[in-house]
Amino acid sequence: RAEDATDKYIDLYDFSPSGYFTLGRKGEIIEINLTGAKMLGKERSHLKNARFGFLISDDTLQVFNLFLDQVFNSTGQKTCEVALAPERNQPMYFQLNGNVAKNGEHVLISMVDITERKLTEGLLSESEEKFRQLTTLVPVGIYLTDPNGNCQYTNPRWNEMAGLSQKQSLGDGWLKGIHPEDREKIMAEWNHMVSSEGQWGMEYRFQTPEGKVSWVYGLSAPQRDQSGKIISYVGVNIDVTEQKSATAEIELQKDRLFKLNTEKDRFYSILAHDLRSPFNALLGLTRILVEQLPELSREEIHKIALSMSKAATHYYSMLGNLLEWARMQSGRTTYDPELFLLMPKISDSIQTVLDPANNKGIAIGYDIPDGLTVFADGTMLGSVIRNLASNAVKFTPKGGKITISAKPETGNLVDISIRDTGIGMTKEMLNKLFRLDGDTNRKGTDGEPSTGLGLIICKDLIEKKWR
Repeated sequence: RAEDATDKYIDLYDFSPSGYFTLGRKGEIIEINLTGAKMLGKERSHLKNARFGFLISDDTLQVFNLFLDQVFNSTGQKTCEVALAPERNQPMYFQLNGNVAKNGEHVLISMVDITERKLTEGLLSESEEKFRQLTTLVPVGIYLTDPNGNCQYTNPRWNEMAGLSQKQSLGDGWLKGIHPEDREKIMAEWNHMVSSEGQWGMEYRFQTPEGKVSWVYGLSAPQRDQSGKIISYVGVNIDVTEQKSATAEIELQKDRLFKLNTEKDRFYSILAHDLRSPFNALLGLTRILVEQLPELSREEIHKIALSMSKAATHYYSMLGNLLEWARMQSGRTTYDPELFLLMPKISDSIQTVLDPANNKGIAIGYDIPDGLTVFADGTMLGSVIRNLASNAVKFTPKGGKITISAKPETGNLVDISIRDTGIGMTKEMLNKLFRLDGDTNRKGTDGEPSTGLGLIICKDLIEKKWR
């Protein structure tokens, strides 16, 4: 029957899950279903001819008025979101969908409750804002990527370490902040993490466009949705530059301490053995002279005196080296350069070498331009020349030759060399040459003792100029 169909239509209209309204041009309510009245929290009878705009909150009223005007002036459906005037403890939000009626004088509106969605969006927005505030304040770099490693967010500290803006870091731009030598390693670790769906932690370097380098320890872990699917990766970068520097300094100090202990032990060895044993021989010679002088021939006395002279010369040179080395270790050696003629300095420096050279029949020649001057520390240069020449005499057989030469080089430099016809060195000896912990103190070609300290002093003096 027609009456039954009408009743069914009314029930369907009234108890629909959406609110339905018919509004006039001034926004007055002409028709409203029961659901709509309940949404508005009013009796239906109290809403007839009431203006719908009176029920809208002030901050969304302008949106509603624009929506109503657009619906009346359009043949298509229009949509807007509004909030009700605050009459309840909890705000109410609705989505309005409107079409103009065929007569053009009314609009037909459906209303859907979106309060829960809007509150959730508000909570999410508030949570995001708190997250941004938190990540802005923390002293560690924070980043967020999609499952493919494309950057979606970086905090200010991350941007500072990488020397990039957040905009520059988005997508794969973040790789530009990684030190070029570490990028391949980072990508390999990242790909491994993605393939294993795990997390990773490793040390690597940032490098800003200006070249500033900082060490960081990076941690990254996947974020999953309720089904367990990875939706993003979140990571942090902790600046460990100071710790790395401190560790390097500790290792450096450890090496220095080891070297000092080694040099101290070697120094004591020189004092205890290399000086004590020869002095025993010297004391023995003097005892022979004291006790047996009347029985000794002139030839025997000359031989003993010659041995004593050679020993005293060696001890004098050795003591000079020990004192020079001790001064350098205590930091009391200074570099005071001056301009002087080279040849007189060389001639003066090798005076203590001439007697040992003459005794072995070794000729010393010179290839130094007249008037050649140098700007150097005279004491240091003299010590280097003396030690190198002494070594040359010590390891050159009788009848050999030593040549001291010098020549100007480009850059206002002078190349000074001391060449000999000596016995040379093995590769193993060369590797130990400038180390006090290496046993290089072999005897000379005429049995002359050696501590290996002279060349170390030469090296330290030459390097002191360039420190």
